[in-house]
Amino acid sequence: MSDSRAGALTYTSSLKVIYVLSMIAFLFLDKDRFQPLSEYYKPFLPFFAFSIPLIFLNPTPFSSFQRAVSYNLIFFIVPNYFLVCFKEEGERFLKDLICFLCLVLLISLIIIPIYREDILFINGRYNGLLGNPNGMGLYVSLLFIFHFITDQLFPNLFSRQEKILNFSLILFSIFYCGSRNAIITILIFYAFIRFFKISSVLGVVSMLLIVLLKDLIGDLMLTLVDAFGLSKFYRIENVDKGSGRLIAWIFGWENVQENFFFGRGFNYTNYLYRINFDRLARLGHQGNAHNSYLTIWLDTGIIGLILLMRGLFLSYIRVFNVSPLFLPALLSILFSMFFESWFAASLNPFMFQVICISLLGVVYNQKNEIDNSIIVS
Repeated sequence: MSDSRAGALTYTSSLKVIYVLSMIAFLFLDKDRFQPLSEYYKPFLPFFAFSIPLIFLNPTPFSSFQRAVSYNLIFFIVPNYFLVCFKEEGERFLKDLICFLCLVLLISLIIIPIYREDILFINGRYNGLLGNPNGMGLYVSLLFIFHFITDQLFPNLFSRQEKILNFSLILFSIFYCGSRNAIITILIFYAFIRFFKISSVLGVVSMLLIVLLKDLIGDLMLTLVDAFGLSKFYRIENVDKGSGRLIAWIFGWENVQENFFFGRGFNYTNYLYRINFDRLARLGHQGNAHNSYLTIWLDTGIIGLILLMRGLFLSYIRVFNVSPLFLPALLSILFSMFFESWFAASLNPFMFQVICISLLGVVYNQKNEIDNSIIVS
């Protein structure tokens, strides 16, 4: 909510930094409660070790240091709190967490009639309390995946009425915010579920076909949107221009060549696009790189990008044996990273959900181990 334009939420930008520091303080002050500590962060350690020294190459070293520390901490804080909450509350914790995430959507919709339009909408696009329509799209698409996998692993957690309410809030928010990327992310997730359920080979083949035929699939979706009379709402006229993203990507790629292997530290992408704002605005782009891979590459070089992707893959690979849903989830996440820079920033509800999705497999294994030990005894 730190991106929200609501005056009542301006405090959240500063509060989230204090909140993260408080969480790490409580973790160490009450360390016995968190034992054994989660080892989730270990696959990311090479990335952490490589990225931290890059702050000395950054034109804004203090901001770079803050970003680097917060980014690294999130891989340590979230898993430990998630696992200790599940240990103490059990499956009820998962239900409370999902209901809270859906409550944000419900409140956003309830206050539409009483709040100013320029707070909940931007250029006619709905963003709720999150301040950005694309941010809302990411939030609800990841929440859809999180909720869906939770339902499959813990089928008795939600009643039928609760599922209908939650998914109605999610799907309505996706449609209302007008995020094409969110819709495609969910469609990819759902399509891969069907393919992998039939056969792993079919799943891999379908994945390759989607990559090869992505332009044809994109044209088909645009035709369908136009047929339903939603071309203006989903900004179809801007697709050829890439909604400014193509300009951002070309500019980013040109600058990647200057620091190809090492980058210049966290927050360099923000600095680079900020000092070139006027130039890019004249070309039709406002904002950042709109690509997580490109942002990480600019900040930490190709070496940092490879190390970070290694950590992400390893964190999901270890739960592939729990459910075939985790591979479609990972593929959907990797797709959404092409169009926004969210994976390069830590203190947002997107990175948090990506970590929590993979942790569902961890707690499911823990639950089964406990259940099996009870049966044996």
